[in-house]
Amino acid sequence: REEREERGEREMEWVVYIFFKLVTLLYEIN
Repeated sequence: REEREERGEREMEWVVYIFFKLVTLLYEIN
């Protein structure tokens, strides 16, 4: 029951981490 919620939270953390990293790279390029 709680396992699915934990996985969802972990997936969100990965998405935020990747998105933040991409934004940082784009900012550095510009």
